Amino acid sequence: MKFILTTALTLFAWSQAFAQTENLNAWKNESEASVIQISGNSESESYSAKQKTSYTWDKNIFTASGKYIQTEAGGLESARNWEALAAYERTITEMLAGTASHGAKSDKFGGYVQRDSTDLGLKYYIVKNDVRTYFFGAAYGAARNIKDETGQEKYTTNGKANFELTEQLNESVKLGFKVNYTSNLEDGDFYFVEYEPSISVSMTKVLSLKVSQNTKYQNKPAPGLKKEDRALTTAIVASF
Repeated sequence: MKFILTTALTLFAWSQAFAQTENLNAWKNESEASVIQISGNSESESYSAKQKTSYTWDKNIFTASGKYIQTEAGGLESARNWEALAAYERTITEMLAGTASHGAKSDKFGGYVQRDSTDLGLKYYIVKNDVRTYFFGAAYGAARNIKDETGQEKYTTNGKANFELTEQLNESVKLGFKVNYTSNLEDGDFYFVEYEPSISVSMTKVLSLKVSQNTKYQNKPAPGLKKEDRALTTAIVASF
């Protein structure tokens, strides 16, 4: 985990330094962070952070992203998950693109220590302009799953579909919604659905306040676990 965080921070610092000498319009960055601390009759701490940096050149887009969430209550950890992803997109036509990605994620309270996946797919833009962006995506992927601390591995092949939209209502308010569906091709009953509506309100040209509700659903969770996890987050976002 320390290696992943260090690598992500190094890539971010490198990208920002490089952006100073290259075409600034080719770079886009969004950093998000929130901290909640409660003391008194009860004590809890919750931290979350997201990072997404992309670089565009010609018909190519490279994106590096990651997120981390940790919650402690009464000195005991009750939630901890992280994700890291490197993705590549190549424009085929004005509204169609090919995609490739490799990522890793972990959620020990959600039933797995680590899940690595490599995917190839297509993305079709329904609408793409400065005000709104809607797109569908579909991909085929291979995954390596580590369920517990014993390190026992299981390999699967997956089919994936996703939909995402962003809508700039006015100069200050932006709406977002995304949903991801992943199905195990060897066992159709084993599937995941994740969706997240969000609203962002600009405070300055760079900073905004964002509220989002992330829901994860597993149709066949590990024994003793619920099928659904939800997280409501209010965060400060820096975009440039």
